[in-house]
Amino acid sequence: MVYIIVVLAICGVDLGIKYWIEKKKTSNDKTELLKGAVVIEKSHNNGACMNFMEKRPNYVLGITGVLLGILISMFALVLPKKRKSLFKLGMAFMLGGALGNFFDRMHRGYVVDYLNFPKIKKLKRIDFNVSDLFIFIGSILMFLVEIFTKDN
Repeated sequence: MVYIIVVLAICGVDLGIKYWIEKKKTSNDKTELLKGAVVIEKSHNNGACMNFMEKRPNYVLGITGVLLGILISMFALVLPKKRKSLFKLGMAFMLGGALGNFFDRMHRGYVVDYLNFPKIKKLKRIDFNVSDLFIFIGSILMFLVEIFTKDN
């Protein structure tokens, strides 16, 4: 039950922030945090990661829908198993993030991104949202659990 709450909390927080960003921010409105290490600014992602396939939004929606279905199925299979707490947490992080972005894609036709890390050279041209961060953290967590546990 706690993992389902994690999924809903991540999705809800991200969608709440996206709603606020859409209503209160313009594309040119930037807010710097942590001495400019984090910048909040509104951007729209019409494709997948870094606007990949932005000219084919229906394909992106279909592909992400299939992947979301697979992730939900895997989550449903793993959830009742005893132990594997960190693996389940990783899946909950990924699922919460995936649901937040999929909801955006379904209802807006694009994903609202609002975080930028300009002081990190490799990331300064990429915009993120909370869902993206949890998808990344969840996948890393699941990967590490699979590598470092004996009872796969």
